[in-house]
Amino acid sequence: MMRKSGFPWLFFASVFLYVALSGPITGASPLSDAESWQVMITVEERSGSEVRDRIVRRGVPLAPGVLRSTGNLQLRDEAGRTIPIQTEVLKRHAGDDIAWLSVAFRPDLDPGARKVFTLEIDSEGADTAAAEHRVRITNDSEVRRMENEKLRVEFGPEGLAQIVFDEVPLLEANGAALVVSTAEGSYHSWRATGFEIAEEGPVFATVRMSGPFEDIAAEAVWEVTLVAGSARIEQAFRLTSKDDLELTAAGMVANLRPEFAAIDPDLLSGTIRSRAVLDFHASELGRRIRFDAPDIDRFRGAVERADDPEAPANGFLVEHDTDDVRVLFAPIQYRASWMWLDGVSRTTRLDMVFGENGPMESGAPPAAFVAPEQFVKAGVLPSRERPPSAQRAVDWTMGALNERDGHFEAGAIPQSIIFNDDGSVWVGGSASRPGETVYNLWYVQMQDGCPDLFRMLAEDTESWADVVVYRGSNEFFNGADRYGTLGQYGTFRSLTSHPYYGDASGLYLSYLMTGERYFRDTFELMTRYAVRTSNEYPTYGDYRVPRRFTWDGEFEPRPFIESRNMMQARGLAYAERMFGDEAFGEIAGQLAHWARHVQHEKGFWYQAYFDHGGPLTQRALDLPSAKNYIMLYGVRALVSFRDHLEKKRETLDGGELGEVDRESLDATETALIRFADYLLEEQQAHGWLWDPISDGGDFAAKTNEDMRRGQMPRQEIMAIEVLEGVYRMTGEERYLSSMLEMLRYYLAIQQEQGGWSSRNQHREHEDGTVQGPFLGNNTAQFLRIVPRLQVLIESEREAVNALGFRDVAAVLSADARDIRSEIDHGFDSREVGFNAFATPEGRVIYLANYSGWMSGDWVKTVDLRVAGEPVLFEGTDNRITANGVWLSDELEQFKRLYARELPVTLRPENGPVEARVLECRTNLLVVDLRGEGSLDVTIGDGPFAIEDGKVYGVLYAGQAIGSLRPDEGKISFRLSLPSETRLERLTVRPLAPPSGPL
Repeated sequence: MMRKSGFPWLFFASVFLYVALSGPITGASPLSDAESWQVMITVEERSGSEVRDRIVRRGVPLAPGVLRSTGNLQLRDEAGRTIPIQTEVLKRHAGDDIAWLSVAFRPDLDPGARKVFTLEIDSEGADTAAAEHRVRITNDSEVRRMENEKLRVEFGPEGLAQIVFDEVPLLEANGAALVVSTAEGSYHSWRATGFEIAEEGPVFATVRMSGPFEDIAAEAVWEVTLVAGSARIEQAFRLTSKDDLELTAAGMVANLRPEFAAIDPDLLSGTIRSRAVLDFHASELGRRIRFDAPDIDRFRGAVERADDPEAPANGFLVEHDTDDVRVLFAPIQYRASWMWLDGVSRTTRLDMVFGENGPMESGAPPAAFVAPEQFVKAGVLPSRERPPSAQRAVDWTMGALNERDGHFEAGAIPQSIIFNDDGSVWVGGSASRPGETVYNLWYVQMQDGCPDLFRMLAEDTESWADVVVYRGSNEFFNGADRYGTLGQYGTFRSLTSHPYYGDASGLYLSYLMTGERYFRDTFELMTRYAVRTSNEYPTYGDYRVPRRFTWDGEFEPRPFIESRNMMQARGLAYAERMFGDEAFGEIAGQLAHWARHVQHEKGFWYQAYFDHGGPLTQRALDLPSAKNYIMLYGVRALVSFRDHLEKKRETLDGGELGEVDRESLDATETALIRFADYLLEEQQAHGWLWDPISDGGDFAAKTNEDMRRGQMPRQEIMAIEVLEGVYRMTGEERYLSSMLEMLRYYLAIQQEQGGWSSRNQHREHEDGTVQGPFLGNNTAQFLRIVPRLQVLIESEREAVNALGFRDVAAVLSADARDIRSEIDHGFDSREVGFNAFATPEGRVIYLANYSGWMSGDWVKTVDLRVAGEPVLFEGTDNRITANGVWLSDELEQFKRLYARELPVTLRPENGPVEARVLECRTNLLVVDLRGEGSLDVTIGDGPFAIEDGKVYGVLYAGQAIGSLRPDEGKISFRLSLPSETRLERLTVRPLAPPSGPL
């Protein structure tokens, strides 16, 4: 039987795992057509290093009706040999078919090698779980050990009691133990009071030891993994404080036998990509031990440094007994004083390799890639065709993350990143580690399978789970999330006061993508915490709603709830799907009922509400605060919860929900429709959502808000998600039109780097201050929902075109092409942004004064020099010369200009000619012209339809120029402009066919 996984380091292998489908997934044992199902797994070593005994583990999504049992699964190499695998069912569909499957195996590779493996069903039903090599575990009252052909690891109360390699014991009698030292200079040892088999199978086995430290409020978990047939031991240590604790050192002490000495006299044999390696040898025995810390730098930033922040924090320390190295201290931290606050946890890793195994892996960290087609086939992704605007955002995101190898604040992905003019990088907000960032970016990883992003997301999730999820001395609060973590504020500001930072959905996806049980356990801890707080504390307006608490040492609940607490509904819906416990769905439904109960008659929510349901004001009790972005953080989760209920309905016999779920669905839909109507009202004045707190100093002062917040692009992308869901629910085109208008605006204000800013400032920022592209609920959210938007727009293409958003559909098409590099511009793109695309509908240019960076006046003049034919653009002023096109328009604050290429070409003999398109419909083209000399005009097919057999009349300056027939789909004519430069009107329209020849 498959046991729990407890080895969050197993995805750290220097390989690239590529999973592609070689045939249709039509069925698998015990279902029909089992022989036709297979998955091709291509493994590549990308860093030029030898890979030996490393485990590759990856979650694979499956559609319903594909696979129900893993007993007959097998993996074959290119020669047809069976390769041992270890599988675990991560999640099942409602019909008991497997929804997500974890596959782990050991693909030994030479540097640069590439191997192809096939995962398939054994048609003869053989049990392929048997392996030539296997790890054996003994766990009784007298003996605890794990062993394979090369190693025997014995365990005692203090950790590793002995390691035996080729029948030679390597440690002194007192073995290896965990120790910590405090600021007072006292050392504290650890005892293993718990011992369990975390996972056992044909490829590897993991045991887990747990216990406290003596005399201090701290505990640790020590996990040891042994691979079948391998001389490598992989270890993970998770140290958790139970009270404020200042540590100067923490790590594993290994007492080596006297004959061992360090090969490197300087103790450190090398540091490669945050790996510290120390090598020991015993000349008499010919034995070698290598200690490797794969993530030694990730600890930096997880807790507050109490002394010099520039001092080196980590490395190996050895002590000498006479002339020989006797004791190795492999630290989690060393030579630094760190303050661990109550509930802080941290995971670090250490590998030990024995014998002449060659160098440790020194190149790229681990990577596992399931082909995007698999996610589409499984229904996880609606589409994988990425439009150019999304590709630019992905390129920026990966460039930002790679700037520091993905290691921001102990491995966490930053919330905001700005590339400065001098080439430096500014990172902000990373210490708060919003869990939704990971949730959004996992969908990006699904779409392109980027191995580096996979590694970063796995590391970030572990860091987030370690530091942000409370595991302190008050057991009731285990599972609570913190808003502000160390490094940003110097202390924890609160527990769950900003629920969108503590969204558990990222943990849910991280577990499915990696198969790591630590993520599953933490996800369950957080979602069950939400259920507990809703059950054990007073209700809000007669509804059971997860509470929020302040970090005040006493954990006294505040007597109010924020509207963005609705964000928890998404994680609770996933928890019901994962664990099959309807208690999660019931509390999510209670959130929906509460939201409908306290919702204002106009459709919005105040920021916070008292227990009795009345609104809580900010600083002035007579001035309630209704901020769009606060509401949008939470209400998006109602869209996800509604989708969850719809999927649940599809799985039930008869397609009918139970009474509780029906009432929850009604409450959710009612609240969403009322809020969508509010969004439409808010949008009317601007075309986007203005942040109300920006509309006056008195309002901002009374509500304790920053007047400079300005307009927030993240409001748009959150509102787009809500409106998309409401349109799917109602089919009413007013929601589709509003969504498309916001989407057009959002596409227009994409920054030059590729991301979107958090806020577009509008006051007091003439000095150039700007908030940079935002990964949390902005750029990353667009990347998550764009496949769904593409599918919706394509399915509703006729309605989209009729509503006047042909450009949005064209720009979001995978056939579109980014042509910004082909367009010269004469303005500061930090002040006035432009985005340009070549699409099947013609060239599309978006101009926007998003005021991210200001200098001088608030009114900007833009000019673009467009390569190619001198064509007209709809809705713009055009200055035509023989060399190109100039677009000129004064853009007021936050104005967005959409310019679509028309099939009209003007070739003046004596330029320039200024043109202004007034109308362009299927049967009418009206253009104002100003200039001198002769002008050749060509009109092709497009919005102004050119049809064979029709006759077209041309009127210029009140005079008929003639009646023309199309020639090869175009009509062409010459105009003689007045000798004096003045404005005249050109009109072209189809006429009834004449009775005789023209």
